[in-house]
Amino acid sequence: DVYDSCVAQINMAITILNDPATEASISKATDNARIITFKGSLPDLDLWKRFANSLKLRLLLNQSEAGKDSYVKAEAAKIDANELLQVGDDVLADPGYLNSTGKLSPYYGSYYNKPGESGDFYKMYHASNFAVDFYVNNNDPRVSFFYDKTSSGFVGNDFGDETAGSASPVGAPSLNPTAPSVIMTASEALFDQAEAIQRGWISGDAKQAYLDGIESSFKYTGVANVDDALTAYAAQDNVDWDAATDKIKLIITQKWAAVNQMSILTVYND
Repeated sequence: DVYDSCVAQINMAITILNDPATEASISKATDNARIITFKGSLPDLDLWKRFANSLKLRLLLNQSEAGKDSYVKAEAAKIDANELLQVGDDVLADPGYLNSTGKLSPYYGSYYNKPGESGDFYKMYHASNFAVDFYVNNNDPRVSFFYDKTSSGFVGNDFGDETAGSASPVGAPSLNPTAPSVIMTASEALFDQAEAIQRGWISGDAKQAYLDGIESSFKYTGVANVDDALTAYAAQDNVDWDAATDKIKLIITQKWAAVNQMSILTVYND
């Protein structure tokens, strides 16, 4: 019931967003100064419509195994495949975080008490063997964004193993005190599209959406030479779309690899 209500509210929002915004309905100077997501985008509402449809698709995918096929497919059919988030359309909130106590980016602030002073979370949370093995064994360049290398390289730990050695801490590149908060990354939205296309809910090219999801993640995590890195990465056996016998598993595995630590509820739901 909660999900159905949320979908209904998003449908209402999309109806409102489809009413063309003008300077008469939106004050470009005033309203752009107020919003902290898609700054400077008004009065163009295209990105907002893409986000609304992508958020709706996420809610529908969360119900894909809930025995609600007719409802889910009917709602998915209302989504215009051309009005979904694309490469680089990360949905971020940026009210103007500062590198000072009380004004830090929330993600950074969950690991640091104040600028430069690590807190208990940073000391407690380290890499798991599952994650490290996945990134390292697949020559995944994002490993250095999510984890810091120790003197022994990238090292993981089995959850609850108190005898393990020092595992890699959370990666310094991911901890920026002034970075915007993540609401929905473009990579997550694109992997959702790939899954919805693969399930036959919306039109499109599932393979291309899958590759676009990886590309978006590479860009967000600062991978160098993205085009070359993507070509090499996607050709590997565990990543190659054409070689995969279970496309849904492949998609949600790469979604996890992209949003690891940033959107953990999404991974849990999958």
